[in-house]
Amino acid sequence: MPRYVVHRRFAGVSEAEMQEVNIRAGRLPVERFTDLTWEHSHVCIGRDGEFESFCIYRAPSAERLHEHAEVLGYHAVLDILEIIDDVTPADVGAGP
Repeated sequence: MPRYVVHRRFAGVSEAEMQEVNIRAGRLPVERFTDLTWEHSHVCIGRDGEFESFCIYRAPSAERLHEHAEVLGYHAVLDILEIIDDVTPADVGAGP
């Protein structure tokens, strides 16, 4: 199944609301989107001080991830990109 990175922006979302989003994000694949696998997320503070995230999913399509995002709420999807490869420092001779 293809893998994707989903770039989200949570404008005006408080830290408490982000906790709620995290709980919902964990439940949705189990309860409603059983064809999605959430691998992990990087939550960041954007240049404007708002929360942003970069989430890695296995999904049948980018469209399915857009459906998931609509149900999750509290955010805008800035981009969804298909992952074609993973590279680590060890892959390029820079790691242990």
